[in-house]
Amino acid sequence: MWTITFFSCENFSEASESQKKLTQFKRFIAKTGGEGPTQFIKAAIRKVFSDQLASAYCWKGTTTKPSAEKCFLVTIIKNMCHVKFNCTDKDMNAVLQKHFVQAKDRLTKRKRNE
Repeated sequence: MWTITFFSCENFSEASESQKKLTQFKRFIAKTGGEGPTQFIKAAIRKVFSDQLASAYCWKGTTTKPSAEKCFLVTIIKNMCHVKFNCTDKDMNAVLQKHFVQAKDRLTKRKRNE
């Protein structure tokens, strides 16, 4: 939850709107199906990161690409997975890392098939 110590009415309105959007995003991810943590993570990450967007990220981050591991949306997906399933961060990271690493290959394969 947010702690607001000093704010103007305008900042409070922006913070309130951001909180609403965060809640909506969490509900959106919570509706994701999957019989286990692996299926849930794969479905949730595909809802948020298209292959084109995922290819713009690197799992650990580089000087030219931002870190997917530290991305706030990925953190929310991981937290929702913890709520739904009993799984470790290591297991979730393995599935998530594959999604980002293989995104460029999926794009290339899709272009060849067109």
